[in-house]
Amino acid sequence: MIANEQTLQEEYDNYIIRHRILSNRERRNVIARYAFFVAARDIYTTLQIARVSKKNHATVIHAWRNHETNMRFDRMYLSYYNESLEIISQIKKDQEIDESKEMTLRKQNAELLERLQNVREELQETRNELYIVQGELNAMNKDELCT
Repeated sequence: MIANEQTLQEEYDNYIIRHRILSNRERRNVIARYAFFVAARDIYTTLQIARVSKKNHATVIHAWRNHETNMRFDRMYLSYYNESLEIISQIKKDQEIDESKEMTLRKQNAELLERLQNVREELQETRNELYIVQGELNAMNKDELCT
């Protein structure tokens, strides 16, 4: 599945605004960002998450490594993480719908191309028959003119 980075950017921006997360190192802000990073890791690469959050990919990896500890000892982290999971699952669901639509369109396109090829072949056969009939008519006209 190819995840849309623009969608992640929009959702991350909304998440940041909704929770008033600043780009400083205050614990509340860090764990809120980390929770989103870890949840997003389900369908996005570390580089995509880093670009969206304007952080280094190592920061995303660090968030991933500290996930279990944060889950165990920080209630706020768990709250942020659950909300982030809902956001990412909605993105995933939307992408699956888009992919199924795309697959349907690709299938229809392949069927139409096959029909087009069949029509072209039939047209070529009809032209060949027409040329044969035209040749026979020309031969008959010549015979009539000669007699």
